[in-house]
Amino acid sequence: VPDMYGTYSTLNKLTVMNDSWALPPQDFSAYERVAFGWVEPEVIRTSRHGVWLPSANQQLAAVMVPTVRPAEYFLIEFRDPPPTGYGSATQGYRGLAVYHVLAGSSMWQDPPLVKLEPADGEIAPNEALDPNDFILPKNPELRRPFVVRSYYDDRNEIFRIDNVVWRDDGLAFDVVIVPQPAPTPGANLLLNGSFETGHSGTPDAWAPGWYMPQDASFGWPQPNSSEGVSSASLQSVSGNDIRWSQVVATTPGERYQLCGFLKGESVAGLQGDVAANVSLLGGFVRSDSLSGTFDWTKACVSFTAETSPVEVVCRLGFYGSTAAGRVWCDDFTLEHIRLHSAFVP
Repeated sequence: VPDMYGTYSTLNKLTVMNDSWALPPQDFSAYERVAFGWVEPEVIRTSRHGVWLPSANQQLAAVMVPTVRPAEYFLIEFRDPPPTGYGSATQGYRGLAVYHVLAGSSMWQDPPLVKLEPADGEIAPNEALDPNDFILPKNPELRRPFVVRSYYDDRNEIFRIDNVVWRDDGLAFDVVIVPQPAPTPGANLLLNGSFETGHSGTPDAWAPGWYMPQDASFGWPQPNSSEGVSSASLQSVSGNDIRWSQVVATTPGERYQLCGFLKGESVAGLQGDVAANVSLLGGFVRSDSLSGTFDWTKACVSFTAETSPVEVVCRLGFYGSTAAGRVWCDDFTLEHIRLHSAFVP
């Protein structure tokens, strides 16, 4: 799991991945618990009355609210720290914690990977948490209703929380979902993102690359595809960092989103733990890692261009992490996107 400290961190003592100095140690947040597979959150796609959550410090439970963009979603948990022992350092921070997740970002970018959406509407990076940041029935600073908005485009309202009450040693609340239009796709800045054309075993506009030239296998065309008729493949038996890459002109300081569909067979990180991913070459910008045997899965990462051009990759492995297995790459897009700051009302 990634570190939760950084320029735009707001999690403070909510997770040991941000503050590892306390004894007894901090607890984990819903984000890490879901990443570990400890929690399978209840997914809410339509408005619901009387959603109930027990204390996350006593039971493994959380709620997820997705959006029309796979990279952006929300996790909700009820934090109620014990008086002593593990996780007790967050005394005074009690109530619903709403986490705004932007997969593929980091705590060094704005918007960050995970942000606590404050109940009172006011929060600044790297400051101590305020008890009024948590949703409680008698929080005098709670915005009523509590409205959560997207980072994208016109900052559309995604959902609101209302009617928060105590029930059965937990918190019950209403989640009112605002229907969202499907996002309008931007222009794809990649050439041959579908991997449909090519010659001599190489897809047009893409080039193979490797950390070690031995045990690096590249395939094109592959009849295995998410759409269309062909894809490109990467394979390593003993472990490597290999990729299909394309160099693209960007505007420094502007935001972009790279997405691609990946399919894997017996994929595993060996040295390190990063396996299949989409990423930028020459930095540490990457999507979440995919491992095991999996069907076509969309992986995305958003980033601020620091230079031009950038080199985008479909990858098996990463810096300091070799991986083995076979990965297929298909239907890649690179879009210029508009993301608002997480800290501007």
